[in-house]
Amino acid sequence: SLIEGDMRDFRLPYRVDLVIALPDVLTYLLTFQDMDKTFKNVYESLEENGLFIFDMSSEASLRMWNGTYTTTRPEWRLVSEGKYHPREHLRKIKMHIYAQSKDKPITEFVEEHVHRAYPETQIRRMLYHAKFRDVAFTGYDSRMFSDLDDEYMFKLVCIARK
Repeated sequence: SLIEGDMRDFRLPYRVDLVIALPDVLTYLLTFQDMDKTFKNVYESLEENGLFIFDMSSEASLRMWNGTYTTTRPEWRLVSEGKYHPREHLRKIKMHIYAQSKDKPITEFVEEHVHRAYPETQIRRMLYHAKFRDVAFTGYDSRMFSDLDDEYMFKLVCIARK
């Protein structure tokens, strides 16, 4: 079943074997406190030996999304304006989506997103603080899995066991 809520303060009515947070859900948590709360909530929601699987954009990935990018299709156009702030490890994106429907004027939708990059060492430390064990990381880009030290890695993938 699907349960909608704030991952920083959710409580499940029962324990589960698996929690999956994809894609990039945790990069929307902008403070270490929010990440810590979320990890503790997930831990409390899992059965013994339950798994938590998630991915996060790496800092290298967030750095690459500087500038303006446009994607155009027959029914819509997307214009993304992104800026990476290295001191805060934040990427801020403003997206303009222009949708065209039959016999209707073009409609504009605007979304703003803020993502934070967390180094693998800090994520690992927070998971252990939340009492997870058997924490493993890998990384991948659009082509294949790669080592965490790969300069071009875009995503961190983590599996943590309760």
